Amino acid sequence: MTSEESRVVGTISVASVAFLVVLTFIGKFCLFCLISRVHRVGFCGIVCFDMVVPRNFRMLEELERGEKGIGDGTVSYGMDDADDIYMCSWTGTIIGPQNTVHEGRIYQLKLYCDKDYPDKPPTVRFQTRINMTCVNQETGMVEPGLFPMLANWQREYTMEDILMSLKKEMSSPQNRKLHQPPEGSDDQRMEQKDLAQRCAIL
Repeated sequence: MTSEESRVVGTISVASVAFLVVLTFIGKFCLFCLISRVHRVGFCGIVCFDMVVPRNFRMLEELERGEKGIGDGTVSYGMDDADDIYMCSWTGTIIGPQNTVHEGRIYQLKLYCDKDYPDKPPTVRFQTRINMTCVNQETGMVEPGLFPMLANWQREYTMEDILMSLKKEMSSPQNRKLHQPPEGSDDQRMEQKDLAQRCAIL
């Protein structure tokens, strides 16, 4: 390789690195991150800074994911009202995991995503009565202080992650053998109105 060719190759390499750096600072991903979907550190080794995705875009993405179905079908979720332009109220379903007292049971939950979601976690409440260490037996609310995912919430977490984590919690040593209410004992208490009212106009 001649000196002139080496100079050209070196110029191209510098330009390529500069291009990656520009992508890093003006967008969510560097080139390799964009391909690999790695959010923070790409294969290129450059730390990528997350771009904040608007709430409505995020909610539409989760809605699409819920409509497509999740894994083996033992966890699902969807909007309560298709006309709800703020996408606040959602219903989730968990089919109890095998080899636990929850096996075969169908649990319904309400998830409320207010204007601060996904920066802050949704409010999660079991409609179906269940005995779990992280669930308030009087209200059916999942207690954030007793459920690590809500206690240590991160913006990239989703409603799907919450439901999957709750299903996993059902299989934990402290919950897998707990005595449960009779099947079909759905909670008929009035839902807390203030939870729905927390969803303000964006």
